[in-house]
Amino acid sequence: ENSPAGNPDDPTSDAAAEAMRMGGDEPAAQDAAPATPVDIAGVAEAAAETPAPAIADPYLVTALPDWRREDLFLTEAGEYVRQAPNAVAVLTPGFGTGNRYIFRGLAGGGTYIDGIRLSERTANDIGLFDIDRVEVVRGPAPLLGALPSAVGSLQVALHRPGTEPYGEFEGYYGAFGLGAFRGSLDMVSANDVLGVNFSGYYQGTGGYVDNPVTGESLNQSDRWGGRLGLRLSPAADIDWFVSAAFMRAEGLNILNADCDDAGADCDDRVSLTGFSRDVGDLLTPIGGLPIAGDKGFFGLSNDTETALVTSDIEWRSNLGTVSLNAGFVRTSQEAGIDFADGSAVRAAGAPLPPATGYPLGGDLRLFDETRREFTFDGSIARRIGPAHVKLGFSAHDRREEDDFAAVLTSGAAASPVSTLNADRLTVEDGNGYSVYGSADTRLGGLELALGGRFGEDTIDLRQTQRLTGSSGSSSTSYDYWGGYAQARYAPTDGTAIFARAVRGYELADYDPAALAGIGVGLGGPWNNWTYEGGLEGSLFGGRAQARLTGFYMTADDLPVPYAPGFTLLTAGQSGHPECRPRR
Repeated sequence: ENSPAGNPDDPTSDAAAEAMRMGGDEPAAQDAAPATPVDIAGVAEAAAETPAPAIADPYLVTALPDWRREDLFLTEAGEYVRQAPNAVAVLTPGFGTGNRYIFRGLAGGGTYIDGIRLSERTANDIGLFDIDRVEVVRGPAPLLGALPSAVGSLQVALHRPGTEPYGEFEGYYGAFGLGAFRGSLDMVSANDVLGVNFSGYYQGTGGYVDNPVTGESLNQSDRWGGRLGLRLSPAADIDWFVSAAFMRAEGLNILNADCDDAGADCDDRVSLTGFSRDVGDLLTPIGGLPIAGDKGFFGLSNDTETALVTSDIEWRSNLGTVSLNAGFVRTSQEAGIDFADGSAVRAAGAPLPPATGYPLGGDLRLFDETRREFTFDGSIARRIGPAHVKLGFSAHDRREEDDFAAVLTSGAAASPVSTLNADRLTVEDGNGYSVYGSADTRLGGLELALGGRFGEDTIDLRQTQRLTGSSGSSSTSYDYWGGYAQARYAPTDGTAIFARAVRGYELADYDPAALAGIGVGLGGPWNNWTYEGGLEGSLFGGRAQARLTGFYMTADDLPVPYAPGFTLLTAGQSGHPECRPRR
């Protein structure tokens, strides 16, 4: 698991990121210098000008510098994750707005914007714009944010208003109808007390999949968003950063095949679903079926909206550095997707039934979901003797409403029979809290670090099965803990050995598609242990660096993903036209 460390003179490189952290869970407090000064140019400026998410361990971080993001034209969350070793991001089947992450062989993880987790995995592939820093964390980081991940994460720090006026605007275009624009503008008051940032973006692509049944182009994408950021510095030792952002994304990742394989007259890729964006000519609700709520009127579509508000107060007092971070995120998603390409559902003995172009699709699923989440994290960090110590408290509260229906169609193409297979409303309420602490020190060439978190979480489920009229509820409460211990020894300026043990945890959640009854589909909590060690070295004054890492990991109570109908449907599926997968 090797990752280039980069140029230590570049404040956006991996080497600079490591120097900022000393192996602890955040950069050294500004009220005291490290026990051994870090002799890397530009690090102090980077710490002041480029706020970075707190990372529990630098050895697991892949930091993506500005030049790499620009040269590779990275604009989406999944594209960033794919740049790190032992990390995979797969576009969610059907949905073109979400990613499933895999870090070191374990599925899960999350996308974090300014420390706030986007928990809806079918709506976490938002367009990223006006970014100060991007880091991919591989493996558990139990002290990272109020809702850390046991698997890994993508950490994004959006731009914060600085102390100088600044503006940047660009437009670009590309293949498959790609067109985009993004811009950012910083304004500063005369006394530098107030800084304001306005930023926004738009990105659209044409569909690369032809549908001869409906005459539509599919798997297109449209994303746009805007953000207002404020910096208030009433005193030299106090900064308050506030931001409000809104992002909208429309996109599909419909099952498709090569035109030649399907025997279709088209240019590239083809889908044969008969379900269309325009369902006005069908009976309402869809097909005259007794589907409850607005979802009964959805056409072939997937629309998501994300509203994000964050507040971060930093006070560098004589007692230490006090940080108060709070965030609220609301994600809504409306989707109607055919997961069977217009044919009957796959079954034993008929893994590839002929495409019939059913007007309601073969396996139509309708989603109307809303998730709201509030998180708070407060901490104080200071140096006590040779050690840098941090103590903190976190709390979270969430609510998710999932209105779901499934329609299965079979029979002859001329006279299909559609059946409402499921129509249910599930509501989840969850809340919890945790306390944590960490300490790290440097004694000559030896660095030691230790940290832990302890907490409690509660999840309440309520579900109504509309087809049967039944309803029920379930409640679960549990304690959890995670922590790490690590050591690094540098016998010379250019070499070092390191070792680390960490226990990560993942809070309980549920898969709404798996809920056939109360309690079914509840996954977690679960935990994993990771043990790792390695060597690192540098040559030519740090301009050539290398690291060799080995790890052993074990996971307990790992939930098994529930995906009926997905297993065969997703084989070989990809959302990227240049991959040209075959069904």
